[in-house]
Amino acid sequence: MDIAELEQVLNKISQPYEIKSYGLDIKFGFLLGRFSVYYDKKRDDLRFGSPLRWILYLISFSALGYLMMSFDYSPLQASFLFIIVIINFVFTIIRELRIYRLKKRLYIQ
Repeated sequence: MDIAELEQVLNKISQPYEIKSYGLDIKFGFLLGRFSVYYDKKRDDLRFGSPLRWILYLISFSALGYLMMSFDYSPLQASFLFIIVIINFVFTIIRELRIYRLKKRLYIQ
């Protein structure tokens, strides 16, 4: 599958996207943002994002975990930080599930 075929499939399933010089950005909405897809000539296939996003997730959650454990917060501050961590985790899971479902749709058709 190449970028042109991907565009046809995205149009068919009504998934908004934007064409870029490197490939295209699939739009997931205001809270989840965009996701880059580009054609990898070495693999002769599409690349959905990069492995770097997993490293960034790990760094983000590690930093939030460090902040939760290392300082003495008031109960309100601790609750607020805990809620932020949970919301960040939920948005990460939702985004990854959308990417997984999109990949599944693309390769089944």
